[in-house]
Amino acid sequence: MNSARKRVGIIGSITGVLLVAISGLGTYAKYAFEGLLAEFRREIVKEVRGVSFLDEDMTSIKGKLESFSVKLSELDQEMTGLKRRIEAEFESLKKEVLSFVTKLQMTINAELVDILAKRE
Repeated sequence: MNSARKRVGIIGSITGVLLVAISGLGTYAKYAFEGLLAEFRREIVKEVRGVSFLDEDMTSIKGKLESFSVKLSELDQEMTGLKRRIEAEFESLKKEVLSFVTKLQMTINAELVDILAKRE
């Protein structure tokens, strides 16, 4: 009977050790699996955020390019308007100068006619 008790005690001890070991292994596996999932989740979130940041950056860049294009178009229109105004002003000045030169020539011619008339 003593040996039966020893056997039951040994078997009970082995069973207890196995239960504790399996429980510890299960706990370790659980935390390891959770850690793996957390790491996987972090990687996925990092990738998703990276893509969303890229999308936001691309959207921002597209918006800036469109804004730049609009500003360039406005500047082109403004420059075209300035060019037309300058051309109109140039034509006006050209007419004034031509008129002045014509009057000056007429005055000089009249003076020359007077000078020649006095000599004769």
